[in-house]
Formats: sequence, C-alpha cells, structure tokens
Amino acid sequence: ILAIVFPVMFGAMFGDVGHGALLALVGALLAFHRKFRRKLGNIGEFLLYMGGASVIFGLLFGSAFGLEFEPLWFRPSEDTIRFMGLSVGFGVVVLSLGVLLNVLQALRRKEPSEALFGRWGALSGAFYWGGLALVLRSGEVPLVPAALVLGLPLLFMILGSIWARRDVVEVLMGPVEVVMGYFANTISYVRIAAFGLTHAALMSSVFTIADMLPREAEISTIVEGNLLVVGLEGLIVTIQCMRLTYYEFFSKFFLEQGRPFRPLRLR
Repeated sequence: ILAIVFPVMFGAMFGDVGHGALLALVGALLAFHRKFRRKLGNIGEFLLYMGGASVIFGLLFGSAFGLEFEPLWFRPSEDTIRFMGLSVGFGVVVLSLGVLLNVLQALRRKEPSEALFGRWGALSGAFYWGGLALVLRSGEVPLVPAALVLGLPLLFMILGSIWARRDVVEVLMGPVEVVMGYFANTISYVRIAAFGLTHAALMSSVFTIADMLPREAEISTIVEGNLLVVGLEGLIVTIQCMRLTYYEFFSKFFLEQGRPFRPLRLR
C-alpha cells in the first residue's frame, strides 16, 4: 500500500518530467553502483521510484524543467479547484483505508469491541462516511436526518466506551477527538495541491529572474534555479509525504509491535 500511496503523493507535488528524470538518474546511479549502494543503502532506489512518479505526473500535468507543454490530463495552475478537490478526495480514500485496516486488525486480534467502538473503528468510520455523504449531497439537508447520521455513531461510541469501562475523560473526549481528527486529517491533504502549485510558482520565479539578467547570465541562472528547486523542494516534498503517511494514515491502524522500524541511514 505504501509503495503506491507515497509515490502518488510525491509525483503530484513534484510533477515535472525533467526534474523527475534527474532524480531517477541520480537514484539509478546510487542504486546500481556498488560503492554508493553499500554506503547509502536503499536511498538510490527511493530516488529512482520517486523520480519515476514525478515523470509520470509531469506528463499528466504538462511540465518539463518548468516549461509547459500539452498535458495528458490537466494543468494544475489553470484548474486549481479541481486539483484541490482531487487532493482531498485522495485523502478521503487513504483515511478510509486506514480505518478499514484498523478494523481488520482488531478482528484478527479477536477484539470485536475495539473494531466496533474504537477511536478509528467501524462506528467512527460510519460517522466519517456519513458526514462525507451529507457534504456531497446536493441541495438542503434536513436537520433530523443529518443529526441521526452524525449523532448515532458518536452516541454508540460513547455507550461502547462506557460498556468497556474506560476512563471518564476518554469516554467524553473520544468523540471530540474523532470529529476533530477526521476534519483536520482530511483538510491536511490539501497540501498535495498546495505544494504541486508551489513547484510551478518556483519555476516561474526562476524564469522571471533569468529574464531580468543579462543574456550571458540567463542560461546559468535557469540551470542553477532548476537544480535548487530539485534539491530543496524535493526534500520538502519528501518530508510532507512522510508526514501525510505516518501521521494521517499510519495513526489510524499502527500498533507498536512486530519488527522494529529501521530508518534509512548512512553507514
């Protein structure tokens, strides 16, 4: 799952054929050169995959080294609302998947109460999906059905917590955390569109600065600007993808057990 979700987010934020190709070339060098691979581990493969995702989204968005061409899908800078809507929609799918994984894990651990009444259990998911259905519904939503759709799952969560003899604070604050968590986590995926648009804006700035300089300095400015964007924004986008993955997604189902996490490190 992570091998699909992470590159999609990275590519959408860093969609550029030229910049993706540079990342892929550097990644291929680090991945297939024995000396570099021995010292840097899997960093080369990571750059190779992320570069490939950037190339694909660059073709979809019509961008190469900041220069625009006819996109295969649409141009984000010309359809910002659509890009933001797709980002949020992607977030909804990822969060829903996290809730489903949490329910399945609880059932495998033979904890049906956690699967049903847990913070990210089935009732929590019912509240989320019901709220989404109300938001997407066209026309005015009657108050009573809306209250039932949103209120009943939270009420049953409270009753389930009381039945499980949890602390008073957990019983009362659990639904509040669920409501705030779903809202904040969903909105957080707007950053995919935000950083995707930032990439185009940075490259536009590079070309604007180059046009203001003498002819002999224009080419070097464009080259240096592209390298700066690839290095700096590539790092920032990676951090944002990690945040969306580990905080918004993994927090729904991750348990502190099993194999220890071994992060990338220099040997």
